[in-house]
Amino acid sequence: MKKYFYLMGLMLCMVFGSMAFVACDDDDEEGGGNASITADQIIGCWYGIDENNDTKINVFSINFEPNGYCMFDQYKAKSKNNWQIEEEGYDMTWVLSKGTIVMTLDGYEGEEQQMKADILSLNGNSLKIRRYLEEGNSDVMEMVRCDTPQDARRVLVQLLEEKFSK
Repeated sequence: MKKYFYLMGLMLCMVFGSMAFVACDDDDEEGGGNASITADQIIGCWYGIDENNDTKINVFSINFEPNGYCMFDQYKAKSKNNWQIEEEGYDMTWVLSKGTIVMTLDGYEGEEQQMKADILSLNGNSLKIRRYLEEGNSDVMEMVRCDTPQDARRVLVQLLEEKFSK
């Protein structure tokens, strides 16, 4: 009889053990944006402040065009470079699917680079996104609608002026 209970207990442990592996499957996909936001709603120019600290200020803009192209401009200044403004610009393609924007840059030697962000909310001139960064990290930031990419540069200049007026 003891052997019967031992075998039944062992069998129950195996059943519950196998159910635990099935029940604890990590199939939840991270992220996912607000699928109700359409491409027409984000067409236009947006800027975001990527970094603003004692050693670096980084402001970028993205100008989404209705034809699937966008212009990504980055304006940055670093203390080690005497706060001189550096500018970079990239022509990219973009697609919005289920609330997630994927922007693609054709790189050198045929390599593609992609930037991915989930749109969390859109309220008037404010776009809240979750950016997917290198090494699996992500952050949440707010972007603001602007008229031109040069508005983002003006924001950088204003942040520099505030920094030096203190």
